[in-house]
Amino acid sequence: MLQCSYKIKHFNVGAGMLYPFKSKGWSGGTKLLSNEVRKETWSFIKDNGNMFLLTLSWDFSVGKKHHAGTKVTNNVDRETGIVM
Repeated sequence: MLQCSYKIKHFNVGAGMLYPFKSKGWSGGTKLLSNEVRKETWSFIKDNGNMFLLTLSWDFSVGKKHHAGTKVTNNVDRETGIVM
């Protein structure tokens, strides 16, 4: 898979290609072999090679916004002696 995306503020826009270097389709499956049972499952997708795709997504946030840059910490020690 090849994909390129670009972020604009909270939106993501992208384009890509599935199986770009494979001219034929995609195939895959499983074989289960045991002494009692033999099961074979296979899938073949003929038109899956060189598939072009477009993506569009967005980011959203929920909750209270925290602005740490505007907060000031005031660490001042006004103690002048030890209290016993």
